[in-house]
Amino acid sequence: MERPVINKERLGGYYRLSAYVLAKYISELPIILIFPTFMFTVVFWVTGLNTSFLSYLQMLGLMYLCTALAQVCNLLNHHHHWPF
Repeated sequence: MERPVINKERLGGYYRLSAYVLAKYISELPIILIFPTFMFTVVFWVTGLNTSFLSYLQMLGLMYLCTALAQVCNLLNHHHHWPF
């Protein structure tokens, strides 16, 4: 549904695709951080994986990186037609 609007605006020279992708990513950032943080925090402390707060912060940072990478891959997948 977004594709026709984006293509029209890009052809009109309003902005580049990279600006759209960055804006979309930033606008979705609160959602992609809040829900995983809540889920991860509950699972980490309830299961007793490690009682170190430093370990919790390190794993939370890793989870943020994985979530950001998944979000970027999702955006790229929606805007490009892969041959396979």
